[in-house]
Amino acid sequence: LSWTYDKKYFPLSLFQAANGIILSYKKCACISQIAPEFGLSNTTINIFGDNFSNHPLLSCRFDSKHDFPAEFVSHRQLMCPTPTDRDQYDEGMLKVEVVSPEGTNTCHSSEWEYIHNNPTVDRIFPNSGSIKGGTNIK
Repeated sequence: LSWTYDKKYFPLSLFQAANGIILSYKKCACISQIAPEFGLSNTTINIFGDNFSNHPLLSCRFDSKHDFPAEFVSHRQLMCPTPTDRDQYDEGMLKVEVVSPEGTNTCHSSEWEYIHNNPTVDRIFPNSGSIKGGTNIK
């Protein structure tokens, strides 16, 4: 049994069993935060967490439907475009997972709020405030 392994793409942990066979395992990706927390279609989101792999086939999956290519920033950050087809996704919270070439390996998925239309502001109260700032608006 033999294989080649590129640590650049697969940060595996290796250990040798008592019988001399070398075993390996890959730590699963954990998502801790997504920014921004909501947005429109084709928004680029930053996914923060741990154990992300630098692999050209790395992707983000939304609501277990479609994969979108991820841009590796570091083992703690990825960037992904969000869904562009409003007919495929309902407005609201979408489950987000990180998918490697081996399949889904996210131990902690997260959610991102998908908005179909640009929010509009029709009024602000109060309509003026202190020049120093600090006025709360509704």
